[in-house]
Amino acid sequence: MELDNTRITIRERGLLDTMDLSLHVLREFVQPVFWLTLVAAIPLGILNHWLLGWMVDPLVFDYTEYRLYEWSAADWPKRIYYMVPWRYMFDMALLMFIEAQLASIFVTAYLGEAVFMQQPTLRQVVQTVFKHSPGLILCQLLIRGILPAWILVAMMDRYGDNVGIEVFLWLLAAYSALFRALRPYINEIILLEKNPIRARRANELSINKRSHHLHGSSAGDLFGRWMGSALMASSLLVLIVAALYMGVGVLIGLYEITWYFAVFIYPAAFWVVIAFYSVVRYLDYLDLRIRYEGWEVELLMRAEAAKMVGKAW
Repeated sequence: MELDNTRITIRERGLLDTMDLSLHVLREFVQPVFWLTLVAAIPLGILNHWLLGWMVDPLVFDYTEYRLYEWSAADWPKRIYYMVPWRYMFDMALLMFIEAQLASIFVTAYLGEAVFMQQPTLRQVVQTVFKHSPGLILCQLLIRGILPAWILVAMMDRYGDNVGIEVFLWLLAAYSALFRALRPYINEIILLEKNPIRARRANELSINKRSHHLHGSSAGDLFGRWMGSALMASSLLVLIVAALYMGVGVLIGLYEITWYFAVFIYPAAFWVVIAFYSVVRYLDYLDLRIRYEGWEVELLMRAEAAKMVGKAW
């Protein structure tokens, strides 16, 4: 790996500049990002549908019962809660929000090498992720609440109201959002910096210590960037869902939330946003290291040291 030979200029950038650069990086790597997102999206999508698909069974899917003009003032809160497919779409949105960083692990592992003029194969990326899976299981599935979210959704009663479970799922999403706002780059620490769960040597940093060193001094900046990114991501998601809804309506002449839209098209909009923000987060990680650790200088020094060792041999 040539540390002084990169596809992008290593320098400080603001949030909007990073967003703009993300579009160029995504254009350059659109095919691998697409396939690597699918590697994570397909199993997660199957699991999500297994957990929540009973809410939108195609045999009983009926949207016509819930026309606005049929509502009475007395029962509208209850009817909104039981509306099909809005309840499914709300719970699915919470679940996919909690899973978002887990879905980006393959893209992160790929970009970490591709930016430095490497061309890792799909097999190499998957091997890298599985090699560091213990750290991902601990930090993503357990600490950041993905496994508890799956357990909560699996506990839902198909014939009950599930209000309590959905409240806990909402609180879990808020808990996950707080972690992402203050400790967003855990995937990069595990997959790119390759820090272990527990340090075995005196000069080695564990995942926890490295996360504290990387994020601790910039909590305010990270939270502000997360707020801006969350606002843009929400707007982008709404635009994509609206565009897909109108596109499907024009093609089939039916402007309603169908079973196919709820089960396939709606989650696909989430995966598009998740893929894009995988690139944004990686570039934000580079910017944070440049801003607070002088990473561009470190790269140049390490590159020159590698060249000098090569000449010595």
